[in-house]
Amino acid sequence: MERNAPFIDKIPNELATILKETYTDKNGEIALTDFFDLLAVHELGHAFQHAAGMLKQRTWLNETFCNVLFHTYLAEKNPAQLPYLTVFPQVAIQSFPAERLKYNTLEDFEKYYNEIATKHPDNYGWYQCRFHVLAAEIYDLGGKDVMKKMWDILMNQNEKLNDDDLTDLLIKAHPALEQAITNWNNQ
Repeated sequence: MERNAPFIDKIPNELATILKETYTDKNGEIALTDFFDLLAVHELGHAFQHAAGMLKQRTWLNETFCNVLFHTYLAEKNPAQLPYLTVFPQVAIQSFPAERLKYNTLEDFEKYYNEIATKHPDNYGWYQCRFHVLAAEIYDLGGKDVMKKMWDILMNQNEKLNDDDLTDLLIKAHPALEQAITNWNNQ
């Protein structure tokens, strides 16, 4: 079994079934290669942000936006591959033991990013899975227009905004962003 796949016998049957249906390889093993191979598109999102000179408002927003770019691209250009992108993150966050999370809020991710990324790899992976799920919610609520509006508002910011102003800006950009951020805090 792939290192990052949840142990099938330790997760609920319905999650195990969906994981097997999506990622079982020709040898009958769960292989998350199709998920991890797609992550290069997320990294291209970071390259586009950098090349465009986009000011990083928040680390969590930067990661989320790259996933919105990624999800939108796949949904619009190759929707048959969406299950490879979406199933593992959904299963991972639903099956991850909450007691193993040291951090779980967007504020935590921002404040403790370096610690999470270097000392808590499982917690970091949980956040990245949550960002994938969040991006899917944003796309599902607003389609490709959300990605375009996010790009435009973030590109038009020349200074770092305080939390309230950033939240207001995101809410004004598209209702899907408000709902997705609210959903994060309610899960």
